[in-house]
Amino acid sequence: MDALVRNVPFPSHPVCAVLDAGRGEVYAALYRPVRTPAHRERSHPAEPQVEKVIAETVLLPEKLLSRLRGTTILIGTGLERHGEFISKRLGDRARIAPRTLWAPRGSAVAELARARLRAGKRPTRGQLKPLYVRRPDAEEKWDQRKKHK
Repeated sequence: MDALVRNVPFPSHPVCAVLDAGRGEVYAALYRPVRTPAHRERSHPAEPQVEKVIAETVLLPEKLLSRLRGTTILIGTGLERHGEFISKRLGDRARIAPRTLWAPRGSAVAELARARLRAGKRPTRGQLKPLYVRRPDAEEKWDQRKKHK
């Protein structure tokens, strides 16, 4: 999500990254613009001027919308499936990013890694793991089969 939000370099409103999670749900995270001079002085020019206010989560689109206040920039491939619903519900509070920005760029992932290394955050091989917001469908189905045997 952090890499995806980098596609909006100088946001004027909060940015909500949205990915389709299946099961009628979305993966989402919300970021707000940071405009303080102190943040700009500490930041490298390539760093986004945002801070995460809602961490990555999985929820129904309706629940996501209940957490959004005011005008919000929406970005991400989850808009392919849920964009019309979100736009109708938010009305003119929704600012949908151009479709060409909906996928994260590899260069953004590299920029994030570089910024973390500069900050002295050097992960070990064992610390590099994917972030699973919920358990995979296959694991849930496996557990259900085990329960019914």
